[in-house]
Amino acid sequence: MTPLLRNIVANYTSQLYVILIGLAVVPQYIKYMGIEAYGVIGFFAMLQSWMSLLDLGLSPTLGREASKLKAGVTRAGVLKLFLRFLETLFSFTALVVVALSWILGPWIASSWLKLESLSPSDVALCVVLVACIISLRLLSGIYRGGLLGMERQVVANVIAVIAATLKSLAVLPLLIWVTHSILAFFLFQLVGAIVEIVLMRIAFVKALPSVATEKFQWNLLREPLRFGVGLAFLSGVWIVISQSDKLILSHILSMQNFGEFMLATSVAWGAYSLISPLQQAVLPRLVVFFEQNQHDKFVLLYRQTTMLMAAILAGVAGTMAAYPEHVLFAWTGNLTVAARAADILRWYVSGSGFMALAGMAYVLQHARGDVRMHIRGNLLNVFILIPSTIALTLKFGAIGAAITWAVTNLFFLIFWTRIVHKKFLPEIANSWLTRDISPALLVGALLCVAAHQLNWPVSSRLLSFAGLAVLVVATTGFLLFIQAETRRIMSFFLRGIVKILCTKNV
Repeated sequence: MTPLLRNIVANYTSQLYVILIGLAVVPQYIKYMGIEAYGVIGFFAMLQSWMSLLDLGLSPTLGREASKLKAGVTRAGVLKLFLRFLETLFSFTALVVVALSWILGPWIASSWLKLESLSPSDVALCVVLVACIISLRLLSGIYRGGLLGMERQVVANVIAVIAATLKSLAVLPLLIWVTHSILAFFLFQLVGAIVEIVLMRIAFVKALPSVATEKFQWNLLREPLRFGVGLAFLSGVWIVISQSDKLILSHILSMQNFGEFMLATSVAWGAYSLISPLQQAVLPRLVVFFEQNQHDKFVLLYRQTTMLMAAILAGVAGTMAAYPEHVLFAWTGNLTVAARAADILRWYVSGSGFMALAGMAYVLQHARGDVRMHIRGNLLNVFILIPSTIALTLKFGAIGAAITWAVTNLFFLIFWTRIVHKKFLPEIANSWLTRDISPALLVGALLCVAAHQLNWPVSSRLLSFAGLAVLVVATTGFLLFIQAETRRIMSFFLRGIVKILCTKNV
């Protein structure tokens, strides 16, 4: 198995585990802590997304510098200098975040959130705990970015699995047999964050070459910091785009209704999260191909990645959009919640799928080290999406935000990606959408149309889950094997698995 294929498999194994375990424990959280407590958990998850702005785009920048070290175009001593600079900067940022949380915690608990049964004093303490968790995640993100950039993705994913198990599964005995307190829940999350950062740092430091750190000079950091500033701006715009609706609704809705809203969006983001492992595995290799001027290999890998993404999204997101009530019922077992949140899930998962496909234009620009067009595109997105989201959310509530999300992302997939490709890869500007994307969009649309014609009653969680799983596998498999590029990849992958199994049995 090639290193790239091994990284893809490791990324997907880890990501699927993290997604599935995260989805599996949510019904238990609701059972033992209540839907209001889950709404508060969803609010803090949204808050953590906003606080990722503090990363300033520097973790992925470190990853790109690590990829350049692998390509032989930078020095290990410079990479170590950049790492030390980031550790110092983020440690100071962490102290500021925790201090502010002590000040703002009581206001958030008593004035912003619409609490009904939870104690405001407990929620205020949770704000401080979340600030500590955010601070640790900022630092661990540095080391994870470096590991991904050096293509040590198997190690990074093993650590992610350990941390997810601690945060999601290991907390259940505490909630079931000791206390249902949301404060205890976040204390356990803090323990998981500490374990994660320790393991990530050990792994990354071990992966670095044994050379001395370069003496501090601003000129050595100028180029990565310049690139990081662009990513920081993009991260800020991305957070505004993806989290504004949640921020507005967290103040408008009761925590119980907000919890139902977060259930639907969590499933939708689960579909989107299936794409990041593929991008993480491919991006360092694209950087190497670009830096070494291997243009044909760059284009081929970029197109193959697009087709793989499109097939996966058509299967997963298309099935969710076609049968959202079945998805929510199979997950929670609650028919009432499933019926109320189904339309939100349908529109959000569709928009997330469009956004994931359009995100390949960002992968292209990131690999080339030029994200200026992506900045312009995101600014345009802000001017279109944010006013529309605010207006429709205030008028129609969650469903207005969901429809706005889907329509805006479809617009950018169809029109903006072509502009980007005409600049950076003009040879595929016309064929990328029609040849690499359109089959998946067509199949996903046909699924939704067929769902309206096929009467599939919501009656059994097991039947719903089994039917959904079959539909996902059949749709994804069909798309993978109708295109020559992905058919070759899957044939190579299956031959590799057979070879490994045969070798072990000898």
